[in-house]
Amino acid sequence: MSDSVKFINALKKALLEADKTLDKTLAYYEGQEEQFSHNEDASFSYGLDKVTAFIEMVALSTKQYEIADISRALMEKSDRIWEIEQKLEEEHSKALETEAWESKPWISASEIGSRITPNLRGTEVNKLLESIGFLELINGGWVATQAASPHAIQRNIEDGKKAYVQWHKSIIDVLQRYLSANCSS
Repeated sequence: MSDSVKFINALKKALLEADKTLDKTLAYYEGQEEQFSHNEDASFSYGLDKVTAFIEMVALSTKQYEIADISRALMEKSDRIWEIEQKLEEEHSKALETEAWESKPWISASEIGSRITPNLRGTEVNKLLESIGFLELINGGWVATQAASPHAIQRNIEDGKKAYVQWHKSIIDVLQRYLSANCSS
């Protein structure tokens, strides 16, 4: 048996082993999509598309069509694993964000703005809260008024630092009702 035949057989064997590993990884992920967890075999798929694309190109140029087909199948499986991992990471990230939001007792004006509308900045929220009598600008810092007391906690007022206010999430409903009543066209 010539060296080139031995090489082709070894390459085919390695590709088939890679195919088995990707099958295991896909089976794992497709059965676990609702739960984020990394499989140690999944890291095997990273970068595999470049290697298999190169192998496919060489196989086609040398008329090794079986190897080219195996390489193409590996690329497709690698792509599917990548898509599943992206979806799982996105779901995990959203779950962490929700958990972090729900665990916060006090939020900033910027966080209020992002909950009301994506482009509403904290400075605009503070101006809105000032206009409805919940904030006063004193010595360059924001101070909560008596009207804001059910929804606000004052920070840095006695420390000599710039005063600011943090808010209970209930302020979001207050502001949404205010905006609905006063900004409808």
